[in-house]
Amino acid sequence: MKKGLDWIILSIMFSTVSIHAEKHPGLFKGVYALSEERLEEIAGKLSRFYSSPLVLVVTCLRVELYIEKENVRESEVVKRALSLPLTGKSLEVEVFHGKDVIRHLYIFSTGILSPLYGDDTIPGQLERALRRSENISVSSSSLNRLFNSAIAFSRNEKSFVRENLIDEVLVDRVSNYLSSFESVLVIGSGGVARRIGEVLLKSGVKVTMTLRDAGKTELAVPGVIVKSYDERRSLIASSDVVLSASSGLYYTLDEDDMNLVSGKVLVDIASPPDLPDSFHALTKCDFTDGESERRVLEKVSSDALAAVEKLEKEISSKDDSSFGEDLSDDAWRRMRKILERRGLWKDEEFRMLFSSSVKNAYISIKKRREKI
Repeated sequence: MKKGLDWIILSIMFSTVSIHAEKHPGLFKGVYALSEERLEEIAGKLSRFYSSPLVLVVTCLRVELYIEKENVRESEVVKRALSLPLTGKSLEVEVFHGKDVIRHLYIFSTGILSPLYGDDTIPGQLERALRRSENISVSSSSLNRLFNSAIAFSRNEKSFVRENLIDEVLVDRVSNYLSSFESVLVIGSGGVARRIGEVLLKSGVKVTMTLRDAGKTELAVPGVIVKSYDERRSLIASSDVVLSASSGLYYTLDEDDMNLVSGKVLVDIASPPDLPDSFHALTKCDFTDGESERRVLEKVSSDALAAVEKLEKEISSKDDSSFGEDLSDDAWRRMRKILERRGLWKDEEFRMLFSSSVKNAYISIKKRREKI
């Protein structure tokens, strides 16, 4: 290995343990409800266990642990820390290493891995996760750089992802299928639901749409009958078709509603599904072949790969002074609790002297080693 490249290698010495439960959302209710203080406590314990800087990301159906350490493979420690089931097929686990960690985080940041496809709250959740690690001094300059670059990446990809969320193929095929019915109840008011409602109206179909906030009637196309989401069950009897297309995490109708939908045509195009499997509703797969999702994933994956290469070039072009600054930042974070007790954490003059000393020491030792 060439001298001076140790920091470049360090920049990709990451591991990620990803645990998700899209098929069993109830398992994550307790995790998602944890307070920031409790999540900081768990992150601190995990950092001590792995003896490494890390960032713990928690979303409604996913836990991601990013560790500045190679070849971390086990998930049991993370599950225990979050009181998740240790056995069974209810949880899906993926593990990433090296450059795959960076690429995965970039893709994850865009929200296309979320059950709420294109979820634009993910960047904010990444920011909170990074801030938690900084608060308890278990982050690092490499993790900071990684997460900040991923958040920037998600913003650059946002317009493309959002433009492709409304799948014209899905709208056309669902609308054509439902245009022969007299009345359709649409549960949900997202982009696809509104477009289908608009097309059906033009075909002479009576369209009723439920809104979680019944006051936001501007969300519905003129001509659509607007009702409160809470009225959805009472509206089923007068409708030939129930089209569920909400953006919620839980079923819009459940097993207790089986008698209400008997004899009705059921269509569920939500992601995650709005209706239980036992309803045997028509789904997206019955109308499309997933071309839109594949197109988005291919584009975002390609852009993520290019972003990883760009990040590597940026790191490889850093000089000794820049690496010395990174080292001083890491040392400063590790000493936070001690400095806070001494009343020095917010002392800018002390911070400057400390950073300068660490940076100069790094450069001096680096030059001495290169002469050997």
